[in-house]
Amino acid sequence: MRKWRDHNADTWTINSDGSVDVSGYIRINEHNFRGSKLPFKFGKISGTFDVDYSTLETMENFPDEIENVFYCCHTKISLLEHFPKKVGHVCLYRNSKLFTESDIKKLCNSENITADNSNSTLGKI
Repeated sequence: MRKWRDHNADTWTINSDGSVDVSGYIRINEHNFRGSKLPFKFGKISGTFDVDYSTLETMENFPDEIENVFYCCHTKISLLEHFPKKVGHVCLYRNSKLFTESDIKKLCNSENITADNSNSTLGKI
C-alpha cells in the first residue's frame, strides 16, 4: 500500500472494515504491482482508478465506487464479478475476455461506457 500511496493519491483513509477510500488517482500496472488480485479492499475512489496493463486476473478487492474514470484494459481479467457498483466513466476493453456495453450496464449505473463493442475509439480521456 505504501508504494501506491506515495506515488498515486492525495488522501488515503482506512475504514473500520479495513477497506481503503482514496481521494486522487490510483494507477496499478505491471510496473508497480505483480499479482493476480489486489492485496486489500478499496472502498470509494474520489478520482480515477486505473489498472490498464496490470497482471490482475480478478476484480476482487476493487472499489465499490469510482467517481471519475475506471480504466481496465489489456489485463488478464475474464470475469466481471466484483465490478464496481457506481462509476463515472468505464473504459473496459481488450482484456482476456471481451466485454460488451450490455455486460457492464447490468452491473453498474454508468452512462459513459467504452467497451469492446463500442463505436467510440476513445483511449485515455
